[in-house]
Amino acid sequence: MDSGIPANQKIVRVSEDDWDVITDHLVELAKANKSLRALLVEALLNPAYCVEQPKIEMRRLLSALKVADLAGTTVHSKRGDASARDRWKAVWNLLLHILRQQLLLPLVSRREVRQLEFCLKQLQTWASGTAHLDWEGIQEDLKVLAATATEYDSLRKSPPRRGRRLTEHNRHIIAGVELLRQCGVSDPSQKVAEVLYWSWGINRESKTILNLWSGYKNYPRRHPGREAMPHYHIKGILWLIRPAIKAWEQRTGISVVAPGVSGRGTPSKPHRRSG
Repeated sequence: MDSGIPANQKIVRVSEDDWDVITDHLVELAKANKSLRALLVEALLNPAYCVEQPKIEMRRLLSALKVADLAGTTVHSKRGDASARDRWKAVWNLLLHILRQQLLLPLVSRREVRQLEFCLKQLQTWASGTAHLDWEGIQEDLKVLAATATEYDSLRKSPPRRGRRLTEHNRHIIAGVELLRQCGVSDPSQKVAEVLYWSWGINRESKTILNLWSGYKNYPRRHPGREAMPHYHIKGILWLIRPAIKAWEQRTGISVVAPGVSGRGTPSKPHRRSG
């Protein structure tokens, strides 16, 4: 049966860092590996993983990051508890994730690029003799950032909300449909309906899910585009599904998380463990 979902839409990336590289590897491997694809879709549709991210005032968030950064070594030096470092590093990572999400959405504006340019001038004066930075390359990069920000400034603003707000779980459902579509699965909305019912006891008609997917409004100032949603939401729950990914690695012998990121944060090809 024709799902009504076109298969030739452009795939949009979110940003570049180690978490993005890992997520990219997972999405690419899912296109050829049915078991990994099922793991990711089931995780996306898990209601427990769809809790709205807390909105924390920036002043409080920065203070919490400062204390969390010092907590591990402080507790270790006072009580001799070596596990405190790992414990507070995990807290720090979660706080940093929230900080990044609040900073990255909406997208970068031209005014923010000018602020970066000002800060870079201060850094160049302060660290020109000690930091090994490619200032010439940075200046060229700033031109790209400025052009990207200009494109952002020209984007339409989100209209006032009407009706009920799209829930986080519905966003994950859209991401699940889109992931299956990108993987070439026929009738992805029906597959999502089956996973919702058999894995989580949620009864949704496939037509309702298809309408949810097709009716998603893309307002880049506030939310990722539909084609970027699998990457965006898998990255958001990656810290929750790491144990399941590790178990999948052990079953299949395919390394994704640690070997997939080089020391410089650039992607290396996923490979099988020896033995």
